[in-house]
Amino acid sequence: MKTIETIREIVNNMSDTLFDTINNAENDYWDLDKRISRNGYRRLVYNLRKADLTVAEWWAWCED
Repeated sequence: MKTIETIREIVNNMSDTLFDTINNAENDYWDLDKRISRNGYRRLVYNLRKADLTVAEWWAWCED
């Protein structure tokens, strides 16, 4: 797992489009509909992989 400073740098250098896509996927992940939630999680993982991050690292950044 990367340090929080490294994660912050990656998120700061991320394009606005990718950041918005990741946020939308995370919002869908928290949806109560099972299908929407599952697809949201898959999109979250896929788009975080583009930025070289994991879901755990993303949530660590969100909680920071």
